[in-house]
Amino acid sequence: MNPLVQALLLIGGSSLLSVLGLLLVRRRVSVEFLETHHEVGGLFMVTYGTLYAVLLAFAVFVVWTDFKEAESNLELEANELADLYRMSQAFPDPFSTQIQNALLGYLTSVLNDEFPAMAEGRESPRTFDALQNVWNVYRNGGPTDSKSQVFYEKSIERLNEMGNNRRLRILKSHGTVPTILWCLLNSGAILLVGFTYFFGLKNLRSQALMTAALAGFLAFSLYLIYALNLPFAGLARVSPEPLQQELRIVQTHSKR
Repeated sequence: MNPLVQALLLIGGSSLLSVLGLLLVRRRVSVEFLETHHEVGGLFMVTYGTLYAVLLAFAVFVVWTDFKEAESNLELEANELADLYRMSQAFPDPFSTQIQNALLGYLTSVLNDEFPAMAEGRESPRTFDALQNVWNVYRNGGPTDSKSQVFYEKSIERLNEMGNNRRLRILKSHGTVPTILWCLLNSGAILLVGFTYFFGLKNLRSQALMTAALAGFLAFSLYLIYALNLPFAGLARVSPEPLQQELRIVQTHSKR
């Protein structure tokens, strides 16, 4: 399902269910009875609402920080790949060409195989093999002079860093919000909407609109956490543009 449609259905469905719940309560309970709960209910509503707001803000902060870290890791991976490609030009052929072809194979595999795989919460075995192929090229080749030795040592450092950032990228794709926290967030939102049923306004339409707005806002907040928690899937996702830009540079250079 399209992520945007999924978000709209969640927000709209939550608002609709909250109004249906309100109508069900009002059919069975009189306004006069509900008015007797306003004082105590208001106290609980403020206290509980404040606690839930803090929890919600904390969850948003955590997933937003992880999302930005995923973007940063991807940019670092692209930069390290670019450094490896540039330093490969200091080596003699055929070693230089072998490195460039291996890096191009890895870059293509990340974009075509691993990004779709991460959207499903898994890694790509083909990309793992492509990275191993890069390592094999460096292991089987080697410097022939002191100048090449310097570039070779720096290249191994960059290759290690690129592999580390790939592992971090894959780990981030699985999300960081544990199941127990999801249970707390979802049950908290349901209880917060349920507290509104203890208040009875004589104008039922006004209360229904306010209840729907609250439910819709909470649903939107939870969907935001869900989207940011999976940085390579859903409505909000990390763009592969840094790697795509590097692929265009490599392909342009290869045609010269």
